[in-house]
Amino acid sequence: MSTRARCLLLMGQWKSASMAADAVLDSDRLFLRAMLIKAEALYNTCDFEHALVLFHRGRIVFPENETFRLGIQKCRKAIETTLSSDFNFICTGVNALFKRMGKVFDKEDAEAAEREMLDLKEEEEPRIAR
Repeated sequence: MSTRARCLLLMGQWKSASMAADAVLDSDRLFLRAMLIKAEALYNTCDFEHALVLFHRGRIVFPENETFRLGIQKCRKAIETTLSSDFNFICTGVNALFKRMGKVFDKEDAEAAEREMLDLKEEEEPRIAR
């Protein structure tokens, strides 16, 4: 069953891999490969906090395994990057969207708002500022 979970993880089906690893962990809570697969699946679904908990749990049970230490570092870095103040997502055209949403009452207005948003989207793409 852990082989199936590993295969799903490698295929990018992280939620399925997490569920398969859960099935293995239900029968053996200390199964090393299942803990790693579950933690990696959580990390890949951007559930960094829960992945960090699992990596710490694995580090306590298997202190000689360096993969858990690297997972802890990876999760900490992802959390710090996400929470840093200089990491902002700027999306232009949002103000126009909210203004239009307040004015949309009938189908014609909705269609006009949709056309306007498509025009804005073509003019400017969202960018990440650092």
